[in-house]
Amino acid sequence: MEPGGELIYLETLTPGRVASGEAFAFAHYSWWTDIQVADGLVLRERSSVTPEDCSIAGLRALFPTSYYASIVVISPASENWKSDFPSAISALGDNVSARIAASKLCAHGWSIRLLAANSLVLHESIRKLREMIYARLERRLPDPRRNGFGL
Repeated sequence: MEPGGELIYLETLTPGRVASGEAFAFAHYSWWTDIQVADGLVLRERSSVTPEDCSIAGLRALFPTSYYASIVVISPASENWKSDFPSAISALGDNVSARIAASKLCAHGWSIRLLAANSLVLHESIRKLREMIYARLERRLPDPRRNGFGL
């Protein structure tokens, strides 16, 4: 990204067709993300899960069929977010069916993680996160049905 640019990036990992008994019914899944602002790396994530080994244990520790989401917010405006932001984000989770946490990146933004018990909780939690993020950015929340994916 160019300096001063903005990005709200969402990625999700779902366990599969849970209702059909196909939770985590894949052999192996890997993903990686690099985000640079100007020439500086501000986020690098690498992950790989295989249901047959312990790599998925962290996802399943709280919920047997965990749904995972990661949101990255890069914006000059986020540099000024108050220190209450991580607490406000965590409060959106109910600690029974959703856990949410935020951490400041080394520069330019925030990383938010969400672990949900099911797809309905995942979608509702993402909706709440979108509302909070756009309110903090002092922007109108776009309608994803009208504007493509529009996180």
